[in-house]
Amino acid sequence: MTHRFIAAVRTRERQRAGLRGIYRAGRFWPDAGTVVASGDLGDADWKRLMDEPLLHIREATAEEIEAAAAGASETTTPETVIDELMRVIPGLGAGDFTEGGLPKLKPLRKAATAADDALITDAARDAAMARLVEGGFKVPKEQ
Repeated sequence: MTHRFIAAVRTRERQRAGLRGIYRAGRFWPDAGTVVASGDLGDADWKRLMDEPLLHIREATAEEIEAAAAGASETTTPETVIDELMRVIPGLGAGDFTEGGLPKLKPLRKAATAADDALITDAARDAAMARLVEGGFKVPKEQ
């Protein structure tokens, strides 16, 4: 099976905004890069990723594949971050939400102790909120 190394391309705009990767094809792609087996994504996702100018994709080296396999059990995935955010968002107070109904990142990062702050992004928060709202979650109101 072929493995590819995928890394988000750093731009000045993204660095100034404090972004350390991008979300595409339902996953987080960090600036530092990650190894992905070709079979882990469908053809449509691979095409979308290959066409994405903000991603650099190349064949993974044997060392990168080995390092990824060794660290696989310790890796926090975007999905586990979203799960953690879905766990803590319902416990936030009314003052921890924006006027638009989204959790503010600072209190969210403080509450989500099981996830690395760098992975708690607007995109992860938005994905968690979308799932919660779809399940019937209502933003708390000031009393």
